[in-house]
Amino acid sequence: MISVKIDGIDDLVKKYGNGIKPAIKKGVAALAVEAESRIKPYAPATAGNSPKAYQPGRWNTWYQRGWGTKWVTAKGKIKGKRTSETLGRKWQHEPKGELGAVIKNTARYAGYVHGEDQTRVHKSHGWKSSKVIVEQIVKDGTVDKLISKYIAEVIK
Repeated sequence: MISVKIDGIDDLVKKYGNGIKPAIKKGVAALAVEAESRIKPYAPATAGNSPKAYQPGRWNTWYQRGWGTKWVTAKGKIKGKRTSETLGRKWQHEPKGELGAVIKNTARYAGYVHGEDQTRVHKSHGWKSSKVIVEQIVKDGTVDKLISKYIAEVIK
């Protein structure tokens, strides 16, 4: 699991009291929504997502999004195994603890596509990992911007 620690939260609570916590929670929830919106888009389709004509001695398989693995036999018949869990529809974000949030995908294979176990194939095809998304939202200032926005509403 990837996480972001926001420094200074304890100092804010000491200075402004527990009344600041709802603003922090709103900022963290907004971060979860932002991170989900960045990781959720599918990578561009590749030749590996397109039907193939049978070729002897070759892998005659492809992955059809929303359906699963398919293959063509030597006789030209298309067969397949419905394995897709529709990754794009399985995203969830929820609070964690007092001031945290979790973003997760409940598809069984999500970790190989987006998670710490991301395969080289998924990475090379343009699937974004959760680690990369977290690094982006920290580096581009989104964390500071969203947390500051909600805190500023309280301490005006």
